[in-house]
Amino acid sequence: MQILASAAILVLLAVGCASDKTQKSGSAASDTSQHGELFPGKKDAAIKSNNMAVTAVVESVAVLDDVRYRLFVRVVSTDSHNEGMETVADSGRHMVLSPDYALDEQGKCDRSNERNKRLMTLLSAKGGDRIAGNISLLQNGGWVIVDIETH
Repeated sequence: MQILASAAILVLLAVGCASDKTQKSGSAASDTSQHGELFPGKKDAAIKSNNMAVTAVVESVAVLDDVRYRLFVRVVSTDSHNEGMETVADSGRHMVLSPDYALDEQGKCDRSNERNKRLMTLLSAKGGDRIAGNISLLQNGGWVIVDIETH
C-alpha cells in the first residue's frame, strides 16, 4: 500500500513538473509572438519563395505606431511569380497585410531603405485607393506586403 502511495505521488510530481515547463515555454512563446509581431517578416520565414504580384483596393488601414500597420484590402487581381505555384490570393478575397520591412542591425525598421520608404507610404492610404505590389504568405498563415509598385 505504501509503495502504491509513493508511486502515485511520484506520478503527480512528474505531471506537475511537465505542466510547469509547458506553462513557462507557453509564456515565452506568447512573449515572442507579442514582440515578434513588430516585424512579421523577421519572425517567420516564408513557406517558400512565394511572392505574388497583387492589385488590390484598400478598404482601411489600422495604424499601430509610426511604422507598423495592418492594411485591409480586397484583391482585384493576382499574378504568381513562380511557375507551378497555385494562386492562393483569389480575386475578390479580403486580406489583412502587414509590412515586411527590411531591418537594420538592431532589428528595427531601416528607414533609409528604399523599399521600406515605399511600404511606409501605405500608412497614409485611404479607403478606395488602388495599390499594386507583391505579397507573401508566412508559415503562420499571415500575409505580408513585401513591396509596393503603385499607390
